Amino acid sequence: MLKGDPNQTLPVPTAMNFASKEPVIKRRFNVDMQGDMAEIEISFANKQRLSDKEQAALEVMRSILETKAFDEIREKEQLSYTIGVSANYTSQPETSETLSIHLSTARQNVDKAVAKVYALLEEVSQGKFTADQFKQAVVPLAVDEQSPASPELATNPSLWMATLGVYAQTGETITPEESAAVEPVFSTLTPADVMAVATKLLNNAVKREIVVQAIAHEGKLS
Repeated sequence: MLKGDPNQTLPVPTAMNFASKEPVIKRRFNVDMQGDMAEIEISFANKQRLSDKEQAALEVMRSILETKAFDEIREKEQLSYTIGVSANYTSQPETSETLSIHLSTARQNVDKAVAKVYALLEEVSQGKFTADQFKQAVVPLAVDEQSPASPELATNPSLWMATLGVYAQTGETITPEESAAVEPVFSTLTPADVMAVATKLLNNAVKREIVVQAIAHEGKLS
């Protein structure tokens, strides 16, 4: 028989939150990795509520930033091998949006690459992108949002769950097709909308700058 009081009240487990409240965290980790490489992750998080138009502008901003980063950091400066930019917005259970830039570079180029990322972010927030870069980001999204809905829409379980969620919260009855239907928004965007959402996201955002780089071994240039 196991020892202990069977009537003892067990402690209630509490979920841990590992997110730091520090507004800015910069870390560099030196690890034993192959080659003389480094991985850079620069992220911003905010809790601003975004309208449908602002959410669309955020995706356009992401695309423009990724294009500029590829052209400037990879092709022109040749500082990076791979570059990726992601942007996400959620309204439930609480409002939040994130912007993350990830790139790989040589260890000796870390400082230059990081500085270039911040410079490009500043350029986008100031509207310093070409008309072609704006069109390249907007046009595919505008075409996609006006494409006919898939016939499988009515049987999509995710949309049905979303519909039930709306009904539970508001009592409003709508179909998955109605839930998914939105007014065209990408075709109405302007460069000023992209500038505005960039400023809204970056102002007072929580910032994380993480660099994982190879250890500088003796006999190698740092």
